[in-house]
Amino acid sequence: MLKANYFLFDLDGTLLDTGDLIYHSFEYTFHKVLGKKVPWEQIHQFWGRPLLDQMKMFSVDKAEEMLAVYREHNAQHHDRLAQVTPGASAVLAALKEAGKVIGVVTSKSTPMAWRGLQLFDLDQYIDTLVGAEDTSQHKPNPDPVVLALEKLGGAPDQAVMIGDSPYDIEAGLRAGTYTIGLDWTIFPKTSFTGREPHLWIESLMDLVEAE
Repeated sequence: MLKANYFLFDLDGTLLDTGDLIYHSFEYTFHKVLGKKVPWEQIHQFWGRPLLDQMKMFSVDKAEEMLAVYREHNAQHHDRLAQVTPGASAVLAALKEAGKVIGVVTSKSTPMAWRGLQLFDLDQYIDTLVGAEDTSQHKPNPDPVVLALEKLGGAPDQAVMIGDSPYDIEAGLRAGTYTIGLDWTIFPKTSFTGREPHLWIESLMDLVEAE
């Protein structure tokens, strides 16, 4: 197991598999508000950023309306479409048993983040959560990672940031933590150029097996 004392996790695409939920929510939103279908490749390149910022990439004028439609649809279908990432519960349990401190750093709204964790009983392992409302600047800015460590009383050189997006990794690097990327990321590996993680893993279980 890694010698780090503080383990910070991204949520969507890391502890939870919400790909289908996010895709269907975006598809519904674009159809209802913009009256068109947006290619998937254009959507997922902005994953990991706050939702309002993502909506502004497609329409500044209608971003607020899109956000409201997305959130309503996402909340309605969340529990049916969200899934837990294989190994997430076992890994979090093993980390807690080893005395590690665990945080979640996400660009998702705090209530929805807790809802996803509670859906799969992962919330029992989480010592703190930093959501979209908690900082004025978001990943890849290091502020959310720094805040999580402040809340936990940890130092960057004692921490690891784990995530599937280049924004997660850049935020961790800029905050001074060790970083771990997930090999199943939907982001092309070229998007990590200049912000490569210290380690890539193929499964969350690798976290308890890594030295």
